[in-house]
Amino acid sequence: MSNQYAKRFRELMEADDFLLLPGIFDCFSAKIAKEAGFEAQFLSGGSIQIARMGKPDLGFLYPKEVADASEYVVDTIEAPLIVDVDNGYGNALHAATIGRTLDRIGVAGVQLDDKVLPALKPKDSVTIPWELMAPKIRAMRDAVSEDFVIIYRTVANMDPEGGIDESIRRVNLVKEAGADYAYIDGTKNMEQLVRIAKECNIGLLVNMNEKGFPATRPMPELKDLGYKAGLSPMAALLAARKAMMELFEELKRTGSTLGYRDRMTDAVETHNLMGRASLPEFYDKYYH
Repeated sequence: MSNQYAKRFRELMEADDFLLLPGIFDCFSAKIAKEAGFEAQFLSGGSIQIARMGKPDLGFLYPKEVADASEYVVDTIEAPLIVDVDNGYGNALHAATIGRTLDRIGVAGVQLDDKVLPALKPKDSVTIPWELMAPKIRAMRDAVSEDFVIIYRTVANMDPEGGIDESIRRVNLVKEAGADYAYIDGTKNMEQLVRIAKECNIGLLVNMNEKGFPATRPMPELKDLGYKAGLSPMAALLAARKAMMELFEELKRTGSTLGYRDRMTDAVETHNLMGRASLPEFYDKYYH
C-alpha cells in the first residue's frame, strides 16, 4: 500500500526550510489554508472536539469521529494532513487500528502523544509510563505503510513528575520504537529550546500555539536551531470565534449584517472556493 501524501510530507520535512503547519478544524478552514498556500496541514483533536462535537479538549474523542473528520478533509484539500490521535485511544491494539485506518484513507501521518486522558488537571499533564507508550508506537509502525509518518509528542515537560530531562530521554527512545519525528510540548524558555535541539537524535517539531514560549520566537531562529517544522494548532479556530462573535453581536444589536459586510467575504466567491462552479463544469462533459 502506497500513501502519496505521506511521501509528499516527508519531502517537505526534509527540504531545507521550516515547514509551518496551520491547524484547521473542518473542511472549510482546510480549503482556506490551502488557498493561502500551505502545503500541509494539521488537524488537532481539540479542534475536532470543539467544532464537531461541541465538547472541550478533555478526551471525548473516539476513533470514528477522527477518521470521519480526517477523510472529509483529505478529500477536500488533496494534500498532506497530519492528524492528532491523542494517545492512541487505548493500548497498542487501538493505536495500531487508528493508524491503519487513517493511512488507508490517505492521511499523511499522525501525532501520537503520551498524555493520560481524560485530562482532569487544568494546568498540569500526566504522562503515560514509557513502558506502556513504546508498545503503541511499535504497534502502529507495524500496522501502517512504510511512508506513513508518526510524530511523537511528549508532555513530560508539563508533568510535575517529569521535566525536561525525562522529555529528552523519551524523545531519544522513539526513533528506535518507530517514530519519524518528535516534539516536546511545554517548552518554557530559550535554554530548553537550545538544549532540546542539541541533545535529541530525531527530527524535531515545535508547538507554536499562542500561549507557549516558542511562539514568541521568530521562525528563522527556530530553523537555525535545527527545528524542522512548527505547529499552529488552534489559531484558525480562535480567530474564527472572534470573527463570529463580532458578527453575531452586530446582528443581534441591529437586526442586520449591513454594518459588518465590509469584513465578510463575497458569498459567490465562498461557494466557488468549495467547487460550486468548477464541479458542475467538470461533470457537464458527461452529458454531451
